[in-house]
Amino acid sequence: MFDLNGTYVEDREQIGERGAVQLAKALWSMLANLLAASPRYLRVVEAP
Repeated sequence: MFDLNGTYVEDREQIGERGAVQLAKALWSMLANLLAASPRYLRVVEAP
């Protein structure tokens, strides 16, 4: 697995630091696309 600085590390983790960043970006993108596709589920709650 590769760290963020590009070095290879074998530490028995399932994903490396770079993989975790890629998964986070993919999740963020997927949620943004879902929200854009169905804006009716977005509620604006005003403070009292």
